[in-house]
Amino acid sequence: MKPWRLFSHFLLFGSFSISLYFAIQFTQLALRYTALSEKTAARAKEWQIEEESSRFGIWALYEYQIQEKILTARARVAAPLFLNEKAAEAELKALSKVPLTAYYNPTIPTQSALDRAFPTGYAIRFILSFLVSIYFFVFKKKLKSQFN
Repeated sequence: MKPWRLFSHFLLFGSFSISLYFAIQFTQLALRYTALSEKTAARAKEWQIEEESSRFGIWALYEYQIQEKILTARARVAAPLFLNEKAAEAELKALSKVPLTAYYNPTIPTQSALDRAFPTGYAIRFILSFLVSIYFFVFKKKLKSQFN
């Protein structure tokens, strides 16, 4: 196999693989976003700061009520991960004063989260990586016509 052909196959395979990865991530998060369509008030029972790969995240054990049933769940708060525990503690003090909203799936009420954000970042990554894949496909076609 000619070196330019191997190189173009590598570029195409790599870019389409990355594009597929972002498409899967976006689809999973978009489905979760649409599933958590209802919201209700929640009450934090317990707050925790946990270390996650040298950063600190805030977790909440919370309960929320659907009809007459009280459900309990645990989730990481949407706040960013902090570089030190003191910063996480300061954010935790501020969060403990704010009322919580639980977003839940009306079909399966045990599925819930404290945040519901559309995965815009993954959508942008998917679109850009797909455009790069198309560029490499056109690049391969031009190389093929040039070297044949």
